[in-house]
Amino acid sequence: MYVARGYIPDGKRVHYDDEPMRKYVEVMLDDSLLLYLTKKTSA
Repeated sequence: MYVARGYIPDGKRVHYDDEPMRKYVEVMLDDSLLLYLTKKTSA
């Protein structure tokens, strides 16, 4: 749904329970997991 609207993962930020995650750490896939997206805007 978001990709169709022009959003893509920013590749930098994933948070779990309001804490930034380190690389290769396993987390539960639930409502506490956040993946940040970005979208280019027209200027």
